[in-house]
Amino acid sequence: MPRITEPELGSNDIPDYKSPPSRIIRSLRLAYDNLREKIATKSSQLDAARGKLRDVTHSRDEWKKEAKDLSVELQKLKSKQLTIETELESLKKKQKFRT
Repeated sequence: MPRITEPELGSNDIPDYKSPPSRIIRSLRLAYDNLREKIATKSSQLDAARGKLRDVTHSRDEWKKEAKDLSVELQKLKSKQLTIETELESLKKKQKFRT
């Protein structure tokens, strides 16, 4: 069965289809409606993904800030522990000299 060649874009030639125009129009309309539904579904999924990404990014930034704050606090506590340990050692040495 030979295929109908489509006319060039911009020409006024009407191809000689075997199907009635109402069937062709209905088929094209169904395809268009299906495509619109598919696009609407993908659009809503994309919006949901963008919202999730925004929330995850915000959460990650909060955790990153908290981790940095805790790291700074840990360094302060380590230096304080070192100071206390050196003071304790010096007190122990003084106790040894007194006895």
